[in-house]
Amino acid sequence: MSAANHQAESRRREERRAFDAVVTLSTSAESTDQRFVRGRSIDFSKSGARVQTPEPFSVGDQVYLRADTFGLMGMAKVRYWQKRLAGYIVGLELENRGATMKTPDDFIDYYEVLQISPRADTDTIHRVFRMQAARYHPDNKQSGDADRFMMLSRIYETLIDPKRREAYDSRRRMREPGSIPVFGLAEFVAGIEGEINRRLGVLCLLYKRRRSSPDHPALSLLQLEFLMDFPREHLMFTVSYLREKDLIRIVDNSDYQITAAGIDYLEEGVRGKQIFQHLLEAPLSITGAGR
Repeated sequence: MSAANHQAESRRREERRAFDAVVTLSTSAESTDQRFVRGRSIDFSKSGARVQTPEPFSVGDQVYLRADTFGLMGMAKVRYWQKRLAGYIVGLELENRGATMKTPDDFIDYYEVLQISPRADTDTIHRVFRMQAARYHPDNKQSGDADRFMMLSRIYETLIDPKRREAYDSRRRMREPGSIPVFGLAEFVAGIEGEINRRLGVLCLLYKRRRSSPDHPALSLLQLEFLMDFPREHLMFTVSYLREKDLIRIVDNSDYQITAAGIDYLEEGVRGKQIFQHLLEAPLSITGAGR
């Protein structure tokens, strides 16, 4: 590869941003075989996107890409597709190089980053910040990360200032989501595989809850229904199984909490499964679900 080509390829890679959302790909209404395929985005750049789908497209197909969660939309052309165990990876080139494509904003859940409760007091914020700042300080040769350190500093300056924290909390509450889009994928709905994935999905939510809110580490069945957008009858078998296996337990107020065995089961079960890695790593706000 020539130096010019190498630089161009490097620029394309640098432009890519991870982007986890449910997307819909639809072929032209004028087509004799119009299709609507629901998938999950992997990443995107100003010129294109990669999407995981349950079925392939033909190279050269014109599709309309839409992800309502982040206002992402635009016409695109299929440049390639690759078979994967969980379906297909489809590479898309945007026709207008991003002109018709809105990118997601850069909102960050500060409490999720610090792994603290939204109700954490100032002493807790100060203590956790000092611990993480020491880990990511640029002078730390083992784990230093200048970008992460700067982000932590901005978070700390906001959360220790009562007025700035109140303004941030108001903005955060306005963004609290309804159901999590990834649970709308076929992998969580159909057959035995769907049931197995629902179990892992419940454990993912309880895992994140226990890590981010140690003072309130459980979720009610109603909250799980709200976040996963499944009717209660679809979740009763799931939570009953998890209880019988001692992977979750009911705490005093009838909420569900993941156990140590459940944590081990989850961490082993999601290994190599990208869909759950994204769910665990994404900043999810679960404090707004009703009880």
